[in-house]
Amino acid sequence: MPRGATKNHQQQHKKNSSSSRSSRRKSKSSKSNVRGLLSSLNLLHHFATFEREEIDLAALKELGEADLEDLGVADRAERNAIMRAVKKL
Repeated sequence: MPRGATKNHQQQHKKNSSSSRSSRRKSKSSKSNVRGLLSSLNLLHHFATFEREEIDLAALKELGEADLEDLGVADRAERNAIMRAVKKL
């Protein structure tokens, strides 16, 4: 392999690794934001389900009442609280 090609490969690998770390950080951050939102509503008991289903803030913004019910948020007041809080974001 030509000497320049190795250097380019190393730079690309470094760039990909950095990008991967960044997306993991976003994912962790988004999960902690969902956790914080649920905690602020005193609904942290739903976090495990949201985490298992990989519901982050972006996904949460797309969910409707029926989706939340399908996720196990059975109480209508809890679903409404989540939807109101998400609209404020």
